[in-house]
Amino acid sequence: MPRELLQIENWFTELKRESTEKLNSLDLGLFMEVRSQLLNHDFYIESGQDIKDAARESTIRTFGWPIALVMDNVDEFSPKARNWGIRAEISITDRDSNSYDFWAIRKDGSFFMLKSLFEDQREKGKTRIFFDTRIIRTAETLMYLKNLYRNLGIADEQEIRIGIGYKGFKGRILGAAGNRLIFENRTSEENEFYEEIETTLEELESSLPELVDRFTRPLFGLFDFFEVDFKIVEEIVNKYKKGIVS
Repeated sequence: MPRELLQIENWFTELKRESTEKLNSLDLGLFMEVRSQLLNHDFYIESGQDIKDAARESTIRTFGWPIALVMDNVDEFSPKARNWGIRAEISITDRDSNSYDFWAIRKDGSFFMLKSLFEDQREKGKTRIFFDTRIIRTAETLMYLKNLYRNLGIADEQEIRIGIGYKGFKGRILGAAGNRLIFENRTSEENEFYEEIETTLEELESSLPELVDRFTRPLFGLFDFFEVDFKIVEEIVNKYKKGIVS
């Protein structure tokens, strides 16, 4: 493995170790993880402020607590400068539910995020995972990355490796946050999932439903072979792109 790629892998590993320790301390066993890096491109941005500005402008506020939120109004949670880029940690505790968000961006364009799930705030018993919410969150993640890289000045033909994973869903029941019902109690014997693809910024724009399906189909299959018709995925994603949660 080239030295630069090894450095990025080590960076991902260290941030995951750090963030999972904090998440576990909040009694949040289920999380979503995102990794992204540019391929075959000599990119470097010196200014951490420019990265922070790009991150802020990339936020999508259609559904709940946004992916990689920039909270400038709370110093404790605002992004902090590091030698390699910027990082933010938003840890919220209250008597009803806890939430945790950790994200970081390197000066070479690599992105890492680890966050607790909406499902654990929606249901206090922490027994479900919602397939429609996972479709929406996957779409939001890919849209955010498209915005981020464009705001950083990356060309549409640039190749990107994106990974999305989950941990802590063993025994959970697959359900829905909206009005799409699942009549059987479909659970998973697996506890972890990670899917990685290579794509381009242009494909994130033109083929978003197909890319979301590539990430979510194998995840849902772990719940007693559950499948979502692509037309449903396409409908949810295309409405979300218009600012509608369905």
